[in-house]
Amino acid sequence: MKVSLQKQDSGRKKLSDTYNLKALFPQVAGEWDYDKNKEKPEDMYPYSGKKVYWTCAFNPEHKWKAVISNRTKRLQGCPICGKQRKSSFPEQAIYYYMKKVFPDCENRFRIGGWEIDIWIPTLKTGIEYNGIFHTLYQREELDARKKADITGLGIKLLTVWEEAGSLKETAVIQGTEILCRPDNEYRYMDRVIGLLFTMLRNSGKDGAEKEVDINVKRDHHYIRTLLVEGRKKNSIAAKYLELAKEWHKEANWPITPEMVEYGSGDLYTWQCAKGHVWKATPNKRTGRRDGCPFCSCHRVSNANRLSVVNPGVARMWLEDKKSGKTPADVSCHSGLVVLWKCERGHIWERSVKEMVRSGKCPYCSGRRILRETSLAAKYPKLAEQWDWDKNNSSPWETAPAGQAYVWWKCEKGHSWQARISNRSILKRGCPYCAGRYPLPGQNMADLYPQLAEEWNYEKNGRLGPSDFRPKSNKKVWWKCKRGHEWLAEIRSRAEGGKCPICRSRYVREGKSLVEVCPEAAKRWDYEKNEGLDPHTVSYGSDKKVWWRCIRYPDHQWRRRIDHEVSGKGCPYCAGIRVCRENSLASLFPELVREWDYEENKTLQPHDVLYNTRRSVGWICREGHRWKASVYSRTQKKRGCPVCKRRASL
Repeated sequence: MKVSLQKQDSGRKKLSDTYNLKALFPQVAGEWDYDKNKEKPEDMYPYSGKKVYWTCAFNPEHKWKAVISNRTKRLQGCPICGKQRKSSFPEQAIYYYMKKVFPDCENRFRIGGWEIDIWIPTLKTGIEYNGIFHTLYQREELDARKKADITGLGIKLLTVWEEAGSLKETAVIQGTEILCRPDNEYRYMDRVIGLLFTMLRNSGKDGAEKEVDINVKRDHHYIRTLLVEGRKKNSIAAKYLELAKEWHKEANWPITPEMVEYGSGDLYTWQCAKGHVWKATPNKRTGRRDGCPFCSCHRVSNANRLSVVNPGVARMWLEDKKSGKTPADVSCHSGLVVLWKCERGHIWERSVKEMVRSGKCPYCSGRRILRETSLAAKYPKLAEQWDWDKNNSSPWETAPAGQAYVWWKCEKGHSWQARISNRSILKRGCPYCAGRYPLPGQNMADLYPQLAEEWNYEKNGRLGPSDFRPKSNKKVWWKCKRGHEWLAEIRSRAEGGKCPICRSRYVREGKSLVEVCPEAAKRWDYEKNEGLDPHTVSYGSDKKVWWRCIRYPDHQWRRRIDHEVSGKGCPYCAGIRVCRENSLASLFPELVREWDYEENKTLQPHDVLYNTRRSVGWICREGHRWKASVYSRTQKKRGCPVCKRRASL
């Protein structure tokens, strides 16, 4: 039996070193299962009818039994991998030959939010191969939208369509499309690829004139190698390592994340680190970054089920006869709005997540008001003073101890704003009748309209100029015509007080800085004091401005005008502030050698005055460390105390 199977193709040639399965089909021989087969591939005829075992080169876990001639003649590969994508081999066959002519050709290229099977940048042309599954899964509408979007970007799109059996010819051109009749041995692909090159040449674009020898049957092993490499390159395991960790090995077996492309639209099973199991397509997980629906509370599990997580809230659930849902059917983070009922019989409507957050009846907790506990029910006389024209709410909807400000209107027609609790608990009445608020004709707005124009409504909030008498001691915000803002008592404004900023800009004759103290005016820094001038500022002003030394222009300081007039002068030249000219490093460079940089950390010899009494660290040539003021070293000439004691012995 063994001999007859082996001799099915031995009529013409005999086995030799150059005529055997391994010699003629090394890629097929590479998948030989040496553990299960007793023979070796070099001992087998290349077109033998014998059934042997194979191990997938893509995934060694895939093992199957197949006739040798089916693998060499009919180009059959791993049946498990073959289930993944029916059009994978035809697509890779097209890519294989296009790559020979166009080296910049790319497989699975994304552009404009879509993925093109084969992209030729040189020609700005894309090629799509659509298997029969496109029709079966009603993808025509999606493909039409994809084509419209891609062509709208100025890209020419050529599409190959598989026809189930209505086509008589092997392949025909229809506009920018090729219709083909597929067969199991991919003989039709020679014709399809040839027509694609014809369409590219007819488009008139440069680079498509090169002739190429197309023989899919001859080159199918190289194409399959390309397919395996391409799949590995674009697989979930290669592109999304963290996602591959959530791959459910048992549920998806024998398929592995190395076999599935990250943009696949097929459903697979996943399992997160917490053990939740769900199904999702790789393109949704990679494109939208979808995580575990249970951990994100988009799906219900015992970890987020309302009846499990918060049984107290679940007990207040009012049976929903319409939807039929119960606390066991929803997540504690659900936005579903349902009816609730507390032990006292209060019924209200609220979303599940809001109810979980509060956990209480809004009526029992006082957040919502019952008619019998409202302001109108408890304080009917106050309800009579409710200003219905200005308030958007009703006293029947308001709590008696509420902190909100509402409008009131007394029997005399006075209208004012006050807290609800101030009226109900503190028993405060109409401020106009009590003399706390001025009546019309007696307030500041009516008596001093020019001051009312400078009232700062933004910073004073609810307060207005009509709420105060002109002699009020209340401090409020004002804003002059030039936009200056300041805080002042109402009384001071009524007595003639004006904008302090505008007032400081005007100086009486003979009182300017230039006139009273010309020497100080010479130190005025015109660059930094932009907008100010020594001719227009008072010599006694407390305003801080910039000054510049006449002797050393790089000495600049900020000081009040009246302090500068007192004759202090440049603080650097006076030895009050440190600069390059009066630093220890500049005046006593020999002492810098004994500066203890480790002890003094960020403090440097350039940062201290030569005569400062500040204590710093020193280190002598002998390595003795001590602390002493800079003044003692520079002015009193004191050195290392250890060396001094040794010298006196």
